[in-house]
Amino acid sequence: MRGAPWLCDCPLMKQTPPLFIHIVFVVFLGLGLFVLAGAVHALWKEKQSTSWPIVQGVLVDCQIRHNDNKDSVIVKYTYVVDGANYESSRIAFGYNANSNFNIHKNLFEKIQVIGFSQS
Repeated sequence: MRGAPWLCDCPLMKQTPPLFIHIVFVVFLGLGLFVLAGAVHALWKEKQSTSWPIVQGVLVDCQIRHNDNKDSVIVKYTYVVDGANYESSRIAFGYNANSNFNIHKNLFEKIQVIGFSQS
């Protein structure tokens, strides 16, 4: 026999993993690919946005929301591009709620200082 014959004689090497292991592997692989796709999409949109025109906006509302141990900053602003009025609530591509209140508090304070001083 060539190679390492002790691997071929091991009973564990002759057994196939249970179906449950395969299902768990596929589920985790799928979840990982889903998260990766979301991150790649956010990066792609972020890269695209660098070529968008820069315009002055008006901050309409800004607040911190507490839901189920998750905090987030909620904004509403308006802006005009090529004579068309737009309204949005996006802070950044990939921004979402989490449990770190200090991050959202700092963001909230920055938005209020910048947004309300220029409107």
